[in-house]
Amino acid sequence: MSPHRNRRLVGHLFALGTLVSLFLTASEIEGSKLFDSATPLHRIEIQLDENPLGALRTTPRTDVVARAQIDGHPVVELSLHLKGATGSFRPIDDRPSFTLSTSKRSGSERILGTTKLHLNNGVEDSSRWREILGREMLSTLGIPTTSATHARVLLNGRDLGLYVLIEGFTPDWIERSFPGESGDLFEPVAKTNGPPDFRRVTSYGQESASRLPRPFLAAPSRPVTNRWNSTAVYINESSLIGFIAAEVLLAHSDGYSLAHNNYRIWVPLDGSGLQWIPHGLDRLFTAPELPWPPAMAGPMAEAVMARPDGARQVFDQIQAFRGRLSAPSAVKAHLEQRMERLRPNLSRIEWQEIRVGTDQLMDEWSRRWEVLDLQKKIAEPVSVPLGSKTILSGWRPDPTPINAELSEVKTPEGESQLRIRAQEATLAGWTWTGTLLPGRYRLEAWVRLDHFEPLPFGEPGGVFIQKNGEASKEWLHSESRTGQPLRLEFHIESASTSTQLRIAFRGRRGIVHLDTKGLRIHRIG
Repeated sequence: MSPHRNRRLVGHLFALGTLVSLFLTASEIEGSKLFDSATPLHRIEIQLDENPLGALRTTPRTDVVARAQIDGHPVVELSLHLKGATGSFRPIDDRPSFTLSTSKRSGSERILGTTKLHLNNGVEDSSRWREILGREMLSTLGIPTTSATHARVLLNGRDLGLYVLIEGFTPDWIERSFPGESGDLFEPVAKTNGPPDFRRVTSYGQESASRLPRPFLAAPSRPVTNRWNSTAVYINESSLIGFIAAEVLLAHSDGYSLAHNNYRIWVPLDGSGLQWIPHGLDRLFTAPELPWPPAMAGPMAEAVMARPDGARQVFDQIQAFRGRLSAPSAVKAHLEQRMERLRPNLSRIEWQEIRVGTDQLMDEWSRRWEVLDLQKKIAEPVSVPLGSKTILSGWRPDPTPINAELSEVKTPEGESQLRIRAQEATLAGWTWTGTLLPGRYRLEAWVRLDHFEPLPFGEPGGVFIQKNGEASKEWLHSESRTGQPLRLEFHIESASTSTQLRIAFRGRRGIVHLDTKGLRIHRIG
């Protein structure tokens, strides 16, 4: 054996020998300290021999033996495989994401106090902050989730750059998140057809493993209108409503509620009901314009929103959660401080990428906050006593009208008017969105139509009123120098969802004048 190879062997034996002292002091180094704010960036060096490297090139999801050193602590031998979905997966010779685990080799080993860590390459989040910031916000809202921070990763000496280091779902995490409870954590396993299967991720504190209830597994095949009744007894209702509210609030476009993706299910043995746990948070804040109510993809989220009171409960929880989060300006200021701590550890190219990504993240979060403000206003029920009339304010123009100019102007008498001015063929108008209490209503508008030219095809044209979701319209086709009334009657069955009322113009040419004082709603039943 050459002196060089001999020195390498001695070094490896020394590193392995230090594991004994590491295991004896593991209790002194809590895994949570990996994720405190004292260390803005960890350094993780991974070593793979040729055989494991070859195995990962052909079967990247298979566990191989690796060695890792974090922040200069003793080397730990562990299992490693590549992770990531279609968009984020990268092969071993590129810039892969990793899962590091010691639990598959020996349950007593720890990677600085924990048994599983994930390293995300940030392919779908150039800011590298969404996972970290989102998990901190979820924790503030009382939603159980693992922690995250930053790490620089080296593979066999090759600098892979800045990663997001994420705590794995382990028995230690369960004990910390659900103190005094025993149970199992399950993850969905996607199938080509039909609902997902589930496999157990980890367990804590019980002798016999729990299972997911059959009615829950069968729920996706049931009609949404009776899905909740068949499964409610197995679910922690308040936890699920809070989970849905948090995902909608944080605009998690790739989560359970909106995409039926990236989640885990906690099954406690005490019968307190299934709980949803967020996972894969690198697409948080990416849907700032998310409407209310949003379309649900997760079967049980869909079932909750289909209940008569479900949407209102979720919306109220969103508003309660907002009161516990800092405004975007405060979040941005705090993030800027953390960015400055991180900056000395980054190259110029890394800093530029993260700077651009972080600016985009904060723009999205600020816009989400604005949209939530607007949705709060329109969701406050408009109280219209029976037999009385109320002026409807808050009409909004189409965001991108084609061949039309929409404006709010003052008349010579000082009155406010909404106008639609069309010089070419167009369909454009104004929409009111709000919440009305159950009952029968009549919407009234006072309309003046000038210089009207109809289109030679389709509907008759002119000015029309319409309620969202209904095909019927009330039309006004003739011109009048003083204006004319236009009325629409409709029925509201539930106050749990918002109502949209629309006044629009269809034609080749025309000018529409709408007196804002004449836009009134009358409760008639």
